[in-house]
Amino acid sequence: MKIVRLWALFSLLLISLAGCGGDDMDKVHIRIRNDSDIDIENFWLGAGGVGQETTPYGAISSGHITEYQAHEPVLANYRKMNFVTVDGKQYLDVIYPEKHVGTPELAPGYYTFSYALVNDKPVLTLTKDK
Repeated sequence: MKIVRLWALFSLLLISLAGCGGDDMDKVHIRIRNDSDIDIENFWLGAGGVGQETTPYGAISSGHITEYQAHEPVLANYRKMNFVTVDGKQYLDVIYPEKHVGTPELAPGYYTFSYALVNDKPVLTLTKDK
């Protein structure tokens, strides 16, 4: 009887894990690379308006890259970028995927947003990873 219960529990666990993986495939996974010469103290993606969700990526040292974070494939979830450097300067950017991938929104998949500072302005290089 214990074996049957264990088998049932194990089966439910496998079904739950399989279901979670399917949801993740429908998302836009974004990681951030700091291509500037200065450390980023805090980095966020999202629309950022009142009542709208933003995704914090935290501190990103110069030359480093974050882990992927999953977003619903809605432009507002990654349309705007906001970061503050360790010297207290704040940078904002509006992201236009059509300039980088040819479509107004990102398709589900994996992407790297690389930011450099050129003439004290954030410059994005967006690449599809997988």
